Parts: sequence; C-alpha cells; structure tokens
Amino acid sequence: MKLPAKGVGRRAFRLPAPLVLLAPFVGLFVLFYVVPIIWALRMSMYADRLIGGETFVGLDSYSRALHDPSIRTGLAHVGFLGFVQVPLTLLAALILALVLDGRALRARGLFRVGIFLPFAVPTVVAGLMWGFMYDDRLGPFGRIGDAIGVDTPNFLARAWALPAIGNIVLWGTTGVGMVIIYTALKAIPTDVLEAAALDGRRPWQIVREIKVPLVRPVLLLLLLLVAIAMLQLFNEPYILNQLAPDAVSRDFAPNLYAYTLAFNGNEISYGAAISLVLAAMVMIASGIALVAARLRDEPR
Repeated sequence: MKLPAKGVGRRAFRLPAPLVLLAPFVGLFVLFYVVPIIWALRMSMYADRLIGGETFVGLDSYSRALHDPSIRTGLAHVGFLGFVQVPLTLLAALILALVLDGRALRARGLFRVGIFLPFAVPTVVAGLMWGFMYDDRLGPFGRIGDAIGVDTPNFLARAWALPAIGNIVLWGTTGVGMVIIYTALKAIPTDVLEAAALDGRRPWQIVREIKVPLVRPVLLLLLLLVAIAMLQLFNEPYILNQLAPDAVSRDFAPNLYAYTLAFNGNEISYGAAISLVLAAMVMIASGIALVAARLRDEPR
C-alpha cells in the first residue's frame, strides 16, 4: 500500500489565510453586534409583566413606535440638527483643512493639535463643560455679560436647546473631519498642483478646480459619518437633560427617549423596539448614501 506524501494531510485541513485573519474580527462582530441585535429583537416581542412573567406581544411595540408623537418630536430635532449641522461641519472642516494645507500658516503642528483636541475630549465631559459655560449665572458668558452690563441669554433655556447641542457637536467633530480631509489633500500629487500653478492658476482657482474635486469622495464619506452621528445623538442631550430638564426633555432625541423608557420607565420591550427602528433607519440611510455615491462616481 502506497502511503500519502508527507504533509498532504496537514495541507488538506489548513484554513485559507484570509479566513484566519478575519476570524478575530468576525467573532467579535458577532459577539458584540449580531448577538445583541438578535437579543433586542427577542426582547421587543415580549413584554415583562410583574405577575406572570413574560407575555408575547409580537409587533405591537413596533406599531406603537410608528404612532408615538415623542419619537416624531425627537426625529424632528435630529433632522433639523442634521440639516444645519452636517453642511456646517463639513464646511468648517474643509476650510480648516485648506488653511492647514496652505503655505502661509505658521505653527502648523500647534494649529492641528488645537483643532483636533476637542475630538479627544469624551462627549460626556464636553457636555458637562459646555453645560457649565451655558449657565447664565455661573458660566463665563453670563459673568462677562454682567461685567459689561449686557444681558446674555440663558443657553440652557428651551429656545436655545438646539443651538446649544449643535455647538457641542460642532466643537467635537470638526477636528477629526479636518484631519481626514487634510490627509486626502496631502495625497494629491504635487505634479498636478505645480502644473496648475505654472499654467497661471491662482490659489483659490487651484482649490476650486483641483483640490475640492479630488477630495470629494472623502467629503461624501464624512457626510455619511456625520449624518449617522446625528441619528445616534445621545450623550449631549442626556447631559443637558440632567442640567436643564425643562429645556431638554426626555424625548429630545430618539435614543434618549428609548433609554429613558427602558431604564427609568421599565418599558424594556418598547425601548428595544425603538432602538431597532433607529438602527434600521441608520442602515437604510447608509445604504442610500453609498449607492448614490457609487452611481455618482460611475463613468457615464
């Protein structure tokens, strides 16, 4: 009988290298994303009862979520913030990246660190810090106004809730957007820029005709990321809700509303249903944005 060649059996059971390299990520993704989603789906279909244990309610929680005025209020706030915040964040990040990429800027490293530093501050700390500054009695704005005899508005009032939260988000996200766009600008071949300069193009023409079009895919990616961040808004309204509950109510943002229902109102089933509805909205919005970007980049 002829024996198999040495090592043949081992090679037959050897896994491909891509599978081995992807296994840790896939395992963690399934453990921390897929399993919680499945468990939340299960919880959304069962309601806890003080007597009698769990009761199957099916899709009742989802039907209730679709007709809940508090969710519509939160989505209106998030939608308005996104309508204003997303373009403002992209514009600010683009301008700062172009300034950083220019030749006239001095102390380039200090400028980059100073703009990026707010992103390194945890959102909870940022919310507490800005909440203190917004206070018209203890914050610096109110004290400066009193010193010069000017009545400063109470930024923790209901009328200022949206601008106050939008300012915190803008302060914390502009820096990372600037760094991403700046990295894309540095990847532009210098030959292209030098040829444009020799051709007589002025700096603002080079920005408009070369730099901005070449970093457009990065801008679309940032647009998607900031839009998703708006739908996931939680920390900023949660902190301001603790400081000024009359101005920032529990239904100010859908995520805050779901959290309040699940952990303060003991409506875990309904809170899980709201969370899954929001997750579905994020997935649909992401898919539409990616398809639109792909169709835009395809040659006609």
